Amino acid sequence: MVAKKGNVGEKITIGVCVMEKKVKCGSEVFSAPMGQILDRLESFGEFEIKYFGDRTIIEDPIESIKEL
Repeated sequence: MVAKKGNVGEKITIGVCVMEKKVKCGSEVFSAPMGQILDRLESFGEFEIKYFGDRTIIEDPIESIKEL
């Protein structure tokens, strides 16, 4: 989780890793409870959710995750 520096009121970015295998197999990326949690976080307007695949963690350097 990264808080963007600067003005008060800027959104907090939350990175969520999704399993690429599951994304390719079906439309449901998360379980229903996880989907509800993420929807509620976004609905507050204080958070920005960014999704990235599991390959990002395994293959890419850590610096690339910060840029998401």
